[in-house]
Amino acid sequence: MRHDPAAILRPRLAGLVVVGVTLLVRSVLATPVTLGPADLDDTHIEAAITSIVEALYVRKHARHYWDPPSWDPTVHGSRFQRGGYTAMTVLAMLYAGQSYQDPRLADAIAHLEGLPMEGTYAVAFRLHVWAKLPPSFQPRLEQDAQWLLDGFSPRAAGWAYEQRPATTRKDNSIRQYGALALWEAAKRGIEIPDSVWRRLEHAFLECQQPDGGWNYKGDEQPSTGSMTTAGLATLFITQDLLHAERSRKLGGDLPPPVRAAMDGGLAWMNQHFSPQENPGSLRDLYYYLYGVERVALAGGHTRFGGRDWFREGAAELIRRLCEWDPDAGTMTVYDRVAGDGRAARIRTHHLAYALMFLSRGRVPVAVNKLHAKDFATDNRPRDAANLTRWLTEATERELSWQIADASEPPESWLDAPLLYVASNEPWPGVRDYVRETRREGATGVTPLPASLRRIRRYLDLGGLLVAVHEGGGSGFAESVRALGSALYPSREWRRLPADHPAYQLHHPITRRPPPLEALSNGVRELIILAPRGDLSATFQMRDERRQVAFETMGNLYLYASEMDRPHPRLKRTTIPPPLRSARRTITLVQASYDGHWNAEPAALQRFADGFDGGDELAIRVITHPLSALGEIEPAPTLVVVSGVSTHAFTAAERQAVRRFLAPPAGSTTRPPGIMLFETAGGRGDFTAAAETMAAELFNAPIRSVRREPVVTGSTIDGGFDLTRVEYRPFALEVFGARETTPRLRGMDVGGLPRLLFSREDLSHGLLDQPTWGISGYAAGDARRLLSNIVRAAADLTAAPERVRQTPPPRSEPK
Repeated sequence: MRHDPAAILRPRLAGLVVVGVTLLVRSVLATPVTLGPADLDDTHIEAAITSIVEALYVRKHARHYWDPPSWDPTVHGSRFQRGGYTAMTVLAMLYAGQSYQDPRLADAIAHLEGLPMEGTYAVAFRLHVWAKLPPSFQPRLEQDAQWLLDGFSPRAAGWAYEQRPATTRKDNSIRQYGALALWEAAKRGIEIPDSVWRRLEHAFLECQQPDGGWNYKGDEQPSTGSMTTAGLATLFITQDLLHAERSRKLGGDLPPPVRAAMDGGLAWMNQHFSPQENPGSLRDLYYYLYGVERVALAGGHTRFGGRDWFREGAAELIRRLCEWDPDAGTMTVYDRVAGDGRAARIRTHHLAYALMFLSRGRVPVAVNKLHAKDFATDNRPRDAANLTRWLTEATERELSWQIADASEPPESWLDAPLLYVASNEPWPGVRDYVRETRREGATGVTPLPASLRRIRRYLDLGGLLVAVHEGGGSGFAESVRALGSALYPSREWRRLPADHPAYQLHHPITRRPPPLEALSNGVRELIILAPRGDLSATFQMRDERRQVAFETMGNLYLYASEMDRPHPRLKRTTIPPPLRSARRTITLVQASYDGHWNAEPAALQRFADGFDGGDELAIRVITHPLSALGEIEPAPTLVVVSGVSTHAFTAAERQAVRRFLAPPAGSTTRPPGIMLFETAGGRGDFTAAAETMAAELFNAPIRSVRREPVVTGSTIDGGFDLTRVEYRPFALEVFGARETTPRLRGMDVGGLPRLLFSREDLSHGLLDQPTWGISGYAAGDARRLLSNIVRAAADLTAAPERVRQTPPPRSEPK
């Protein structure tokens, strides 16, 4: 018996009207460029989606759309599923972002509206289509939901291929698709009787195999990946709809049989996951991967068996279906699997399943929920899931959530704007660390425990931690305050005022706002704490009576995502080491002083780690007092002085600036480099104070440097043309206009602009993390601008024989 719903609808390509197919779908005899999982980024996913969408449009029939022109039961399976392939493909197109008003899709949707359907798979797919469309399609959705309810068999706890409510057929595949469709209906306000969910849940509990997996019928056959994902996906649905109340009270959990079944199923997935085959079966890979995506997104899982399900699954689908042209940056869909002329033809339903996997798996992650083994961080297992569902509806875009393992590298937590942690227990290690720090006093430095070091690293890299205290008491909230103060001793906690973005950015919170406290680095919020109110319980129960809690968290999401600009799912958050050693290493000094000189402590090192100097140039970052620059031998190539608010420069600091830029004759063996003053965050007066100091010191004018090599890239080996730049969205609001001209200014010292001033942020931009309220350059141009400055400084301080004519500046996509 076939397990894949598409096998019931097996279409053939004969009779399709194919126009220009050789441009879109072809067999390739030459060895294609292979993209492994580690090679993938979002541009590859986007190219694959584009190519599959176009290939599916080519396969569309003028009258039959994506169904076979003539239905042969011996070839295509049950005649009851007519219209199912069209519904499946339309759904995949909608997931891929195609507009329902596009003429290429609108006629197929109109066809589905008027088509009498008789098959469970077909109706289930069509209901999903209505759920993706505007409210005007709600009556269609209600009709198909009622069709499924009328066809549900309490005796079989499921459906037959057609509407037969007295069936005794046990079919876990049909159960999955019926359940997924009714869940979409429930999310759109249609009441589905609890009895249906209970029967479905009981059926999957009853037919689970001893090894924790599921198979097609619950018989003696081996468990398979496709049916195990069917069981888990259905149990995640019933967890939401039947058991949410049990976790409102701390210490509550799923009924033991349900918990055991879900744990067993996930253990099976962790043991058997494969992106290359459907475990336990020799068929249905595309259907299985679609099921993997369903389970992973429902449960917030990033990995199965330690393997990134999306990265590895996407790589396998692209290998099978698409040829990558690295020069053009495009993909072309093969006619046969992997472009092998001897392999099987790629079917329409293969492309539809792949398109759903790639499109849904690609959606940005809004919330990472921190899971730790040493304290309670999952009292409310569906809080982050339900919060993300609310964010999806509020932003009108698909978003997802993930579990973030507290033991993993903190760079992996940066793929979501928010790191959410909720608990009723004190954060382990904080009290002991604070006690040891006080005991050491001024005699020594207490090393941070590894778990707290990871939190510090995450925050330094641009992350935002949102901590929610659960239940009564205050242990967790107090430990979060102590954690923040221990990590950042010079920062102070404060109660957020009514005009803070958390309360006003998009949803104005005017009545009874949830109390929030925050710790800031002067540029952005590092930690936001909800010390009371138990927002986690509100999210767990989807309690719309406390809409203000969702709206406040929605504001925080928009703040942390720079007004809904989260990173793509496959954006790299780690920087690979250089492939080879550079011939020259320059010194970049981060100057310290009595003030906010280190608002973004990871920024310059992050920039240096990712600096592309090839085998010519590398950067060493050191910290040194501004007043003692003369102690560094040889003199540094570049000095960066960053600050947030105004600063009164001391006489020693002024003298150090003068000696660095205009050293006395004979005091140095090489020309001086460049000094850059920058306002981190772009909202304070630090650079303005530095400009005043410099004008007094050198009695020279400050001017735009937009025609100098540090901006144009000319005469700089490896320089970028930055005569047009991109600013962050908040900066454009501050400017009041759409600007593209760099605002970098400078002062000539010794006939060259060695003293540079940026009132706009560079530091936070170097972290490449979204945050609202930063007035500065977009991340890419912040990095490129500092790269030009580094290279210009390196040229200035190079020995005369190293200075040479250079190629024209390069330009990179923004």
